Amino acid sequence: MSDAGAPRNEQMLGEFAEWLHAAGRETHRRLMESEATEDFTAYANALHKIGRGLRQALVLQSRFERERLAGEAAEQMQAEIDRPPDPRGGKRSRLSSAIERVVWNEHEDFDEDDVERFMGDVDDRLYALSQAEDFMRTPNEALIAQLCEEFDLHVPAHIIKALAIVSEAGASTPGTGSGQPGPPDSS
Repeated sequence: MSDAGAPRNEQMLGEFAEWLHAAGRETHRRLMESEATEDFTAYANALHKIGRGLRQALVLQSRFERERLAGEAAEQMQAEIDRPPDPRGGKRSRLSSAIERVVWNEHEDFDEDDVERFMGDVDDRLYALSQAEDFMRTPNEALIAQLCEEFDLHVPAHIIKALAIVSEAGASTPGTGSGQPGPPDSS
């Protein structure tokens, strides 16, 4: 949780730095106009002290800003972690993984770039499908079959059923469905 007074502290230090800067300019002007050695020495010492104060104010202001921004970033990251999962997004991810398995296993003529472009199109279509009211109630098997048909993937019904079973199992396993699979393991 960030300090609520941090922006005000930064503002005050900024104002103080401006004042010191203005005082430094005036002191410099008087230093350059001074004719007596003691005046010159006094203004030079004052300018030195003002410069040190200005430098310290700027460093402190910068540190406060850095700490505030780090705190805000940590709060935002924690909010992302605490955000409840998106069931539609999870289902989309599992369906996308199923289609990607088909592409890698059944269409060996695709290279990685082809698969990436193809899956971009599939994900766009999945997003459109997920906006339908009945998306969450539609069985994964039916959606996989629909996507295979729409993208001209000739997949036997028993493979579609197996993919649906795997995607349903992924829905009940915590932490699944958030990543995209890569090429199949050839080991």
